[in-house]
Amino acid sequence: MLTAILYTANTMATAVESMGLSLPGSSSTPAESPAKMRECARAADAIKICMERNIKPRDMLTKKSFENAMVLHISFPLLVSPSYSPSTSIQPHEQMLTPTRS
Repeated sequence: MLTAILYTANTMATAVESMGLSLPGSSSTPAESPAKMRECARAADAIKICMERNIKPRDMLTKKSFENAMVLHISFPLLVSPSYSPSTSIQPHEQMLTPTRS
């Protein structure tokens, strides 16, 4: 059975990526992977393009981008592990933030 655990850094990276503020696929690249260094170079190129075109984060952050991040955050455990159960997988402090199902 495949299980996934999203800690704070993974959660934030996934949210930032889904809002369009990082390169596609960047939230899943391991930090110590050689691919991460290549990704950083691509990110630098993307930042340069945004600066040249005067594209700012506020130009990318729309209601839809926040909705994308929320949907992804809520559904990610279900996408990764179909047997996911909030009652057993979420830490007590996180259960406060989990909507109840009716």
